[in-house]
Amino acid sequence: MNSIRRTHRLWTSCQSTALHRVNRSQYQYELIESILSCLSTRHYSSTTESSATIPSVPNSIDAHLAASTTPPSEYMQEYYDLIKSGKLRWDTTQLAAAQAYDTTFIELARLSNGDKNQGTKDSLSLWKRMMSSFSPSNSNQSTDRVKGSYVFGGVGCGKTMLMDMFYDCVDWVPKRREHFHSFMIDFHARVHKVRGENAVDQVTNSMREEFQLLCLDEFQVTDIADAVILRRLFSNLFQQGLVLVATSNRAPEELYYNGIQRELFLPFIPLLRKQCRVHNMNSSTDYRLTGHRSKDVFFVVHNPQETNASILERRKIDQSITSPRIDVVEATHQAAEQVRQMFARLSGNQKPTQVTLKVEMGRTVRVPYSCRGIALLDFEDLCEKPLSAADYLAICQNFHTLCITNIPQMKAYTMRNTVRRFIT
Repeated sequence: MNSIRRTHRLWTSCQSTALHRVNRSQYQYELIESILSCLSTRHYSSTTESSATIPSVPNSIDAHLAASTTPPSEYMQEYYDLIKSGKLRWDTTQLAAAQAYDTTFIELARLSNGDKNQGTKDSLSLWKRMMSSFSPSNSNQSTDRVKGSYVFGGVGCGKTMLMDMFYDCVDWVPKRREHFHSFMIDFHARVHKVRGENAVDQVTNSMREEFQLLCLDEFQVTDIADAVILRRLFSNLFQQGLVLVATSNRAPEELYYNGIQRELFLPFIPLLRKQCRVHNMNSSTDYRLTGHRSKDVFFVVHNPQETNASILERRKIDQSITSPRIDVVEATHQAAEQVRQMFARLSGNQKPTQVTLKVEMGRTVRVPYSCRGIALLDFEDLCEKPLSAADYLAICQNFHTLCITNIPQMKAYTMRNTVRRFIT
């Protein structure tokens, strides 16, 4: 307090025009010194106060629930029950993502006036309220606008699991849950069927009648046909009250990165951010790798550029390297043979057959070896031929296990199309 009074006195003195220039300079110097002293005192006081009031991160579900001041929603209660039962682990990163979904869940529940089980009539009235909130006259003052959720992060951290739980809990509005590529393939097929200048508007209008909530898994834009139409597609749907909940491995700004004619896609990014809360899961955990495997599933050929010395050095760590000199061609054949042997074991050593799968819009894709829901494919046939997301979806819908041989080391600049197909 004394420092503040002194600062005020010095400031008053500096404002006096009667002061001689030299004296004023002296006062200004002292004023600066005093202000710095006040700021320093204030800083340490604030730091002490903040450290005392910031709660520590709960280290268990019980501690988290004990610290909560409000009862959980149906969605969060489901999540907590899975943790208590041991089906899920206590993961604060996952908890934060669940809370992001829960915000959308609560807004949807409030918009339905808390009555989620009154049937179609209330669902339609909810739809009308959501649509009216997007009209131009209500765009700035409506409180009925429901923002969706866009959760992105690394693979295997639980994004899809949390979204599926959200989807199951929202049972009072028309809804649809789909893989992003599957949704876009269906959209393009509808537009192709309708044709005409207003085909997109007609398709979005028909979609509006089918669902209010759209949950899309693996939001990943790799195709230029998707990139150029996304803004128009979702602008129409958002204007009609759609709530979007999505998962992705990429932040919105990284979608369709380095894609052809990306400038046509860029307007979609601010639209997505406006309509959805974007949450970065930022997790380093891949739960797919936490289990135990009885057999190897990756057979890796060592880098052909490695010298004998570097291989010998790695032998000290990796005992599976039995020979300092590696014949790369032979090793490649051995790795491919190991994959073929695994395919034979999984298929019960039955004779494989060739299958031709039908794809959307009359296209087909050939699978040379298949048996008992298992497919054996070479990387060249899978990623170095002009296949699309529709082809890959057809393969995944018909086979539960894929065995792939001869996957090369991929370089983004020299194998651009190959890499894009591989990550589709």
